[in-house]
Amino acid sequence: VSYAQVGKDAPVFGSKTYYVPGALNDGFTSGIIFPINNGVPIGGYQITSSISVIGNPDLKPEKTSSYEVGTELGFLKNRINFTGTYYYSKTQDAIFTVPFTYTTGFASKLLNAGEITNRGFELSLNTNPVKANHFNWDLNFNWSMNRNKVTKLYPGVDKILIAGFQNGEIDAFEGKPFGQIFGSAYVRANASTTTTSKELPSGELLINDDAHDPGYGMPIVATQNAIIGDVNPDWQGSVINNLTYRGLTLGFQVDVRHGGEIWNGTKGALSYFGTSKETENRGSSKVFAGLAGHLNANGDIVHFDANGAEVAGPGGANTVSAVLNQYYWQNIGSSFIGPSEPDVEDGSFVKLRQVSLTYAFPASLFKNTFRTLSLSVFANNILIHTKYQGVDPETSLAGPANGQGLDYFNNPGVKTYGVRLNLGL
Repeated sequence: VSYAQVGKDAPVFGSKTYYVPGALNDGFTSGIIFPINNGVPIGGYQITSSISVIGNPDLKPEKTSSYEVGTELGFLKNRINFTGTYYYSKTQDAIFTVPFTYTTGFASKLLNAGEITNRGFELSLNTNPVKANHFNWDLNFNWSMNRNKVTKLYPGVDKILIAGFQNGEIDAFEGKPFGQIFGSAYVRANASTTTTSKELPSGELLINDDAHDPGYGMPIVATQNAIIGDVNPDWQGSVINNLTYRGLTLGFQVDVRHGGEIWNGTKGALSYFGTSKETENRGSSKVFAGLAGHLNANGDIVHFDANGAEVAGPGGANTVSAVLNQYYWQNIGSSFIGPSEPDVEDGSFVKLRQVSLTYAFPASLFKNTFRTLSLSVFANNILIHTKYQGVDPETSLAGPANGQGLDYFNNPGVKTYGVRLNLGL
């Protein structure tokens, strides 16, 4: 059993409102650009301008309290070893950039605006199935599960932007796991059009039954954004295998992630311009599953009856075959300027993380020159099995920061091959 409490200081200069020089442009399009007002010049010829985030002299350090309960068990002369840990942590006074009143001249402010909890299990099983004179086999398994929740946000703040681009955002919502994908979605036939909930309604899609609308027979895009995904995996695991015969060792590691969603903005942009694989079927027809209907002038869900009159609520099952034309791909079927929902994908994967072959030279070859000498050839990120249609489900537009789950023309993981010589002196 262990307990710890650690602090994390506020960002450098987070307590101050500081100034930066204006950026020079080409002199033709917009002249001098200032960091305020999204880079749009604001009259006059200012030398400097304050940034859009106002300083906060009352910032306190974040404080994380955590405890762990674990056990270690060994069997068969430690040829089987099990380690299990349960942990719980609470971060108080978490620092976020929170939207601020524009009348102050600033867009946001650093605040101690959140409380986040994490709990989970970490399990490992290390085994030695074969141990002979000249042959040894080590087989190890690791598994982990984490559940986090934003338990509190600053009063009056319903969500905090962690990272975002185009129609995809990663946000923090009170009562939800940290890292929710927030964006535009399709209208559900049973949804309330007056709700203020950020939850994505369940139920069937509402399919446009207005024959005079270019989106006839297609899903309808909602005017209110919703939570459309969760970047957090259900669990993660790995298998590490090492087979040694005399001085030669073959090793490999397989990593698994189950669950966790990603907004594939790359696919959305390519679909918009007609260059994704999905748009190969342009001009074909599809009957979208859902209930027929549309939104009237008041934003209420209605449908046309057999006489062409509007009737409250959705109608029957959609039977209209819609053409997947340019209008569909640029307005309904991709998230470049259309809805975010169709490009949210499962980020589960199985990845061959590493393969290596190592030869440890006998000590008799180098006698007293070195203590050990080994030569290895290795390869990393060799193969991946995933349903994700992007370059790599581990990619992140925000880098290693908190805003995981955004893919917009990101670089894939690096595949490497190498030779390693280890000398022990």
